[in-house]
Amino acid sequence: LTAWGDALTAAWSGDGRHLLVTRPAGRVPIPGGWRIATDLWAVPADGAAPVRLASDVTRPSPGPGSLVAFVRMDAAGQASLWVVDADGAPTRRVPTRIGPVDADTPPAWAEGGLVYTVQGRPYRAGDPVALALPPGRATPAPRGDRWAVLDDAGLLLVQPDGMTARVPGLPAPIDSVAWSSDGSVLACVAGRPPSQLWLVDAERATAQRLHAADSGFVGRPAWSPDQQYLLFASTPSGNQVNASAELWGWSPGRRAAPRRLTANETEESAPAWSPDGAQVAFLRAGDVWLVDAAALLAGALVDRAPRRAPPLAPALVAPSGQLTPPATIRVYHTHFEPLGTIEVVDFETYVKRVVPFEMPASWPAEALQAQAVAARSYGWYQAAIHAAADWDVTDWTEWQVCGPDDERDPRTDAAVDATAGQYVYHSGYPGRPICAFYSAEQGDPTESYGDVAYVRAVSDPVCFGQTREGHGWGLCQWGARRWAETYGWNYQQILAHYYTAVTVDLPAGPEPDVRAPLVGITDPWLGWYLTSNRALVAVNASDERSGIAQVSVVATYATTAGVTATLVSDNGTPVLWDLTGVPDQRLLDAAMTITATARDGAGHTSVTPAQVIGLDRHPPAVTATLTSADGLTLTLALTATDDGPGTQSGVTHVALSNDWRWEAEDVYTTYHNPANCGAVVTDTAALNGWAWWGQTGVHAPGDWYGPYAMDLPVGPDYLALFRLKTTAVTNTAEIARLLVGVNADETGAHILGLRSVRGIDVRAAGVYQEFGVRLRLAGPVTTGLEFIVQYRGVADVWLDRIVVVSDPTPLVSPVTWQRAANDRVLVKAFDAAGNPSPDAVIVTPWSHHVYLPLVLHQF
Repeated sequence: LTAWGDALTAAWSGDGRHLLVTRPAGRVPIPGGWRIATDLWAVPADGAAPVRLASDVTRPSPGPGSLVAFVRMDAAGQASLWVVDADGAPTRRVPTRIGPVDADTPPAWAEGGLVYTVQGRPYRAGDPVALALPPGRATPAPRGDRWAVLDDAGLLLVQPDGMTARVPGLPAPIDSVAWSSDGSVLACVAGRPPSQLWLVDAERATAQRLHAADSGFVGRPAWSPDQQYLLFASTPSGNQVNASAELWGWSPGRRAAPRRLTANETEESAPAWSPDGAQVAFLRAGDVWLVDAAALLAGALVDRAPRRAPPLAPALVAPSGQLTPPATIRVYHTHFEPLGTIEVVDFETYVKRVVPFEMPASWPAEALQAQAVAARSYGWYQAAIHAAADWDVTDWTEWQVCGPDDERDPRTDAAVDATAGQYVYHSGYPGRPICAFYSAEQGDPTESYGDVAYVRAVSDPVCFGQTREGHGWGLCQWGARRWAETYGWNYQQILAHYYTAVTVDLPAGPEPDVRAPLVGITDPWLGWYLTSNRALVAVNASDERSGIAQVSVVATYATTAGVTATLVSDNGTPVLWDLTGVPDQRLLDAAMTITATARDGAGHTSVTPAQVIGLDRHPPAVTATLTSADGLTLTLALTATDDGPGTQSGVTHVALSNDWRWEAEDVYTTYHNPANCGAVVTDTAALNGWAWWGQTGVHAPGDWYGPYAMDLPVGPDYLALFRLKTTAVTNTAEIARLLVGVNADETGAHILGLRSVRGIDVRAAGVYQEFGVRLRLAGPVTTGLEFIVQYRGVADVWLDRIVVVSDPTPLVSPVTWQRAANDRVLVKAFDAAGNPSPDAVIVTPWSHHVYLPLVLHQF
């Protein structure tokens, strides 16, 4: 119905002829700053031209027919009560007699007239005596016989006979309430994020939880006029989340859980039923839309609208090449006092007011520092692109939360001071920091954001198995804590892990350069094992004025001669480290360390602490013996060794498989043209003598799909092992990306696990190696599990097979296993570095075996 892109709220008029819509109308000066004025528009539901009804409107409330009540603020900040007719009658002020009304409580239409509040006490228009209701935000039921009153302690219900009862069990705070048409049930949003949707029996004053928004925030619910459906919006937690808001619905008659009704990459929020129940209005990316109610409930708004990349910002590059942060940022208050105002905040103070509201101050300092740099980059980005607007950010989650100055925390203040002015930068977006997306729990893997180069899906093993709570883009807040606590990562490595191909930079500094450069190791993963003969060493280095002159990395490792290796980079670009002559090193021995030194153009140096890594390139071995079989239950005796040269990490885990394996050469040539992205070849090194081959310069890059597996039991975790080889073992580029995904519903493929494979990750040229991808199969798979090799076309790659095993568990012997309808059981052992052993095969009598096909798709 509109093409504005800035609609704030929308509600139906009582006669169903209009949508009553609020829009921002510019800044209004007030003592000490500004506030945003809001206009009220009548948008005809038949598509006719919208008409502006009133200016400087707050908290509009539709009444009978075409009437609308609202609150208006004067220049002194005093609120008064007004009424306007959507059919065009003049705006008129409603006498209140008791003084200024409460600006933060919307007026309410009840039996007997219009109700407003003064200092928390409800009054009926024309009556100077307060209603016999407890203090608080009062909302009448449609028939006016019951009231819901929100106060600091929760929810009070006032019954028709005047009796008052507090509803127990509701978490605080309670954000919004919605009455059913007959006043028997109240839906309310309660609890701090992630918020929850509760149903309250108005007669018994009892509550039950209907929906917990593990992905973030529940919007104001809306009952259908016949009470057969309840609609609400759910928005993920994190910053920049509006695009991920979706509509959900629930029917009390179906006794089923709420379900998502929209699925795309555009906002749908604030649903509102037409008075006749035939249509639903909602907000979509700042505009008012209508949809047939039956079509919405049938899922008609599921689509694949493309996610738009953030816009570019104007150049802010200083002569030194570093960026200069803004001095201030303009914060529009939508949730914290003073509401509706624009506050100009010192920029670093703004970051200090964001961090404690986005991450617990008790978390590790390095996680807090990562949050500080992300929050600073995000706010800086928004200030840059909104320079011509009235304000830069709000104080709430559609941007990032900026709390009151008196609720800062010394620990988060220290994290901001320790990273003062630092920002995350990507060379493909010059002149500004990145739009640093983040949210609470991204899961494993994280998700890509459209075509934004710095927000690509990454494997995040510390978050494996976690339920996503947020949009999935960029920094994972819980992941930052885990990396800092468990592996000792610093904030630079955390940020470089979650944002792709970025640097953490110092801001531009004064002349002369007196500050030492910033330096931190970002690759390889600290506290982790290397399992190849080559490693890429990457260092984050930045200087505020004179630039980085040289970066050197010193690696120490244990040998009889006590060897030390030195790698030098002139500008911090990654350096290839040849490990062929280095003996394996146990991580627990802390014998292998890397240290980076950065020198700027003025001669100042900074040195990182020594970072421990491990090295183990030799897989273990395992033998398995069947000791007993009781129906489908097998008992196996296991013997595992780890006897390669050097100091081995030791066998730690074991996994089994009911021969869940798929051969790469079994393809459906009927449906696809495999000659364009690979070919079947004979290969004596392949386990069965055949492989699928992608040849550089001959075969186009493409996705090698398969096998659409349906026989994995739902519930357990699994490990998919892709057996690959290449000849390009010195190639630092990604030669393949391994994916496991599922098309479980109408929203499209969901990636359960991924792993990037570079040429240097393969130990030896022409030798097969297994690469694992963990996955959690939490729910039924209706269309099959997909195992995908994304062939990049930059090196020759051979795929022998894919085998799926149970998620590795600590090695014990004997072990019991439930076989399925097959005659082979595979056993794999794993060392502490994650290297898998060759197969140990148990053959048991059985009737048949089925291989599933590998299917090829080209892009």
